[in-house]
Amino acid sequence: MGLFRQRVSPASGLSLQFIYRQNKSDMIKNVLLIDDDPFCNRMNGFVLERYVAPDAIVTFENAMDALKYLRGLIIKGDIGSFPDVLLLDLHMSYMDGWGFLDEFGKLPASFRTRAQVFILTSSIQPADKERAKLRTDVSGYIEKPFTLAELEYVVSYCGGHQPRS
Repeated sequence: MGLFRQRVSPASGLSLQFIYRQNKSDMIKNVLLIDDDPFCNRMNGFVLERYVAPDAIVTFENAMDALKYLRGLIIKGDIGSFPDVLLLDLHMSYMDGWGFLDEFGKLPASFRTRAQVFILTSSIQPADKERAKLRTDVSGYIEKPFTLAELEYVVSYCGGHQPRS
């Protein structure tokens, strides 16, 4: 089952990508967006809602609030609401993405390993990319804007990977 297909619009000759869903239960169910730019959160949430339709998209504008939310899910034992995909900006006030990842790594493995963490950032610094490659808890590095090509990467990656152990 492929999630993305490509077609060519006869009128314009432009190649358009679209997603079809056969079995929503195999799709991404819960997404957590962490970005201090509310516009980016709205736009990324729109793209995800439109093309992936997860059960829940939760957004936070700072990493500390996101950690509080995740810890609350752990305290309640609500593993079903823990994110399957986490899209994380690097450069934020209060706590940056790297600090979030350090704290995220301290969460219980039974929860933490369910989430595929993708850095979604405007940073094009080679040092950030290299640092992300060295982290085993980061599944991918995506430069903004979040396009359908990046969405395809996230969905295909998550479709072929079980929770990390």
